[in-house]
Amino acid sequence: MTLRITADSPQFLLDDTYTPPRAVGIKQGDGSEVFFTFVGSQPAFNYNLVAISADIIGQRRTTNAQRYWWYNTYTDDSNYEVGQVGFSGNTFVFQAFSSGTGVARNVKIQAGGVITFSPQDNSSWGMSADLMYPVDDVAADIGTTTSRLRNVYAQGMVLVDGITAPSTVAGHAVIYVDTADGDLKIKFGDGTVKTIVVDT
Repeated sequence: MTLRITADSPQFLLDDTYTPPRAVGIKQGDGSEVFFTFVGSQPAFNYNLVAISADIIGQRRTTNAQRYWWYNTYTDDSNYEVGQVGFSGNTFVFQAFSSGTGVARNVKIQAGGVITFSPQDNSSWGMSADLMYPVDDVAADIGTTTSRLRNVYAQGMVLVDGITAPSTVAGHAVIYVDTADGDLKIKFGDGTVKTIVVDT
């Protein structure tokens, strides 16, 4: 069934191959067609695309979380590879997943410039092609006293040449260059300080 608006305008199409119909679409002036297909035997095309403001389009349906799926492969509803973006519950999700004969695929984040991470609406971390860094100097940590990295593998470790003796961290040791005398020291979890190397 076809609903034609005018002779020169696109046509609105209803695929009546199934009962009830399972797809609606638009036939453009060049003859190409774009269809929206319903999943299952009953139409479930019940969300709203809305113009939020100039240049902003939204999708919503009351309090129901909305998501988009982009398929890499699709055999049937049990065998596919898909990328998803949208809300799952109250968490915004960006992921790739698969089912059945589908293969787990990688996710790549790519930018021509710097990538900035802004947790809790705070632009706190930046990443370039060869560097990850805090946006503000001496303003961020990696790990906590109870959520620690297991190991750090590195070619070298660079310390600021001179800081005020740090506070004692219970259960941990801190290595630093003491600004008072320029010596490399270690401060243990009980507050004991030992000199590793003297700056001569």
